[in-house]
Amino acid sequence: MQCHCENCRRLSGNFVAACRVDARDMIIDDADDQMTWYDVGYAEYAFCRRCGSTLMFRAVDRRDNPSLMVGTLDDAKGLGLKSVWFADEAQEHNTLPAGVPHHDGNA
Repeated sequence: MQCHCENCRRLSGNFVAACRVDARDMIIDDADDQMTWYDVGYAEYAFCRRCGSTLMFRAVDRRDNPSLMVGTLDDAKGLGLKSVWFADEAQEHNTLPAGVPHHDGNA
């Protein structure tokens, strides 16, 4: 999915490309304790303490379905765009893709 909300735009400098997953299917290997969470009230963002990369985010009412940042994946083959979130907040320089649902919020 693409997210065009204000937080994601400020976080990434444009929009976010992420994929929602079931937390039960995730294995986080963080032996060095480099991942930290930042809470903005309605969502939480996970960052790497070492490099500053945003790793994932999750709505506080949907902690069981985090969204992983596609750019952090070693292999994103097979991922396809399923929807656009906060389409009503997209910046004018972004052309929203046709053929996928657009939501004025998250889906």
